[in-house]
This record gives sequence, structure tokens and C-alpha cells, in this order.
Amino acid sequence: METALTASVVLSSMDPLFIASTLNIIGDILIAVVVFNVHFHIFKERSIDLDVLRTMRREQVYIVIGIMLLVASYLIEIFNAGLV
Repeated sequence: METALTASVVLSSMDPLFIASTLNIIGDILIAVVVFNVHFHIFKERSIDLDVLRTMRREQVYIVIGIMLLVASYLIEIFNAGLV
């Protein structure tokens, strides 16, 4: 219970722009790492076989997470700036 309380206090005292920037950089890095990993896997295999397709399918989940983090960051920045 105390840990959850501490986490909520920390999050409530954090600047929304800091949170948005953090989500933005995590999303950017996540997408970049996934794209790099797919290209490396294709380069290593020298072809697109079932293993490469499975890897690409799994990494699509990470891409979606990265995009959601970017959108969350954008919304935080917009709401914090008072544009909505």
C-alpha cells in the first residue's frame, strides 16, 4: 500500500511536460530498436522465411506500443499547453 501511495505522490508532483517528453523518447527509441532489429534479422538470415516473419509479427506489438506512447506524449503536451 505504501509503495502505491509513494508512486502516486511522485507522479502527481511531476511536471506534465517531463512526463510527455519521457513517453516521447521511450516511444522513439522503442520504434527505432524494433526497426533496427528487424533489419538485422533479415540481414542475418539473408532471406525472409517463417522465422523472420514470426519475428516481424512479434515486433509489430512493440511498434504499436511505441506509437501509443508517442500519442500519449502528444496529448499530454497539448492538454498542458491549454490548446484543447
